[in-house]
Amino acid sequence: MVRFNRILVHIDTRRDNHPSLERAAELARLHGSQLTLLDVVPDFSWLDRLIHGDREPLREKLTNEKRGKLKELRQDLQQRGLAASSVVRTAPTSAALIEEATQGEYDLVIKETKGRDSRRGGFLGTTANRLLRACPCAVLLVRPTGDGDWRRIVAAVDTTADDETNRTLNERIVDLALAFTTGRESQLEVVNAWIVYGEHLLREHMREAEFEEVGLQAKVHAERKLNELAMKFGMSIEDDCVKALHGDACEVIPATVNDPPADLLVMGTVGRSGISGLLLGNTAERILEKVDCSVLAVKPALSGVTQLTLAGASGVAAASAGAE
Repeated sequence: MVRFNRILVHIDTRRDNHPSLERAAELARLHGSQLTLLDVVPDFSWLDRLIHGDREPLREKLTNEKRGKLKELRQDLQQRGLAASSVVRTAPTSAALIEEATQGEYDLVIKETKGRDSRRGGFLGTTANRLLRACPCAVLLVRPTGDGDWRRIVAAVDTTADDETNRTLNERIVDLALAFTTGRESQLEVVNAWIVYGEHLLREHMREAEFEEVGLQAKVHAERKLNELAMKFGMSIEDDCVKALHGDACEVIPATVNDPPADLLVMGTVGRSGISGLLLGNTAERILEKVDCSVLAVKPALSGVTQLTLAGASGVAAASAGAE
């Protein structure tokens, strides 16, 4: 089972409570992880620059305040027997997290699904969406509300794409989902959506018996591929927790996640072709628009994407404002 050796956690020190930190501390205790707490001092808006003129004294004051609050959180973690450090960066939040995650070779980045000042509609904020597209490692987006017990965990895989990249990604999705059940009384479900290619068109142009035969073959194939994956983790298609769902993944996956409500969705974010697809596939994006739970987004190691990611992050991120 995968282990998290290094975990990067975004902390908004303006808040009084930090759900993402509690999830990170729990994982660190179970996996013996090194935690790094990160907060940012954002660049000043044109209005702030107009009002304050010389911004450096204010920037230094904000940086010192954030360092002090992170130090308190870090010391609390250390008193609980956890290894922790902290850093304050001067950069947009997404750029700071992506650059730190890349340079520090982290296994996992944790952030709340939506920041306090987010103006983006929907469940996920702007920073969360940027992390899904560009962060080189797994990203855990924590829903701020809820008790955090994560009793029902859904791992959504795609076994219809029979290539090495997707096979590796599917295994990583299930492996990570199992890692989140460690030390919990959690119910893990592994689901895969399948559909006959061009199903609606075929239904109109084929005899009913012929169409049913095509559908049966597709179902058998989907269940066989899902079973091959499940058996690697001691499960099988005969288990209630392993499900081949008929229908468009953008519809049946959210329906399964939302009823009954899941606490955590583990899924891949890599599309099948094109650079934009590699960063966040269209199917993943449409699924995430329809769920309302914490999300663990997984992607395989893709060196080309990592290089593009780092180049993009470095273009906007300033140097670290201090680390401890």
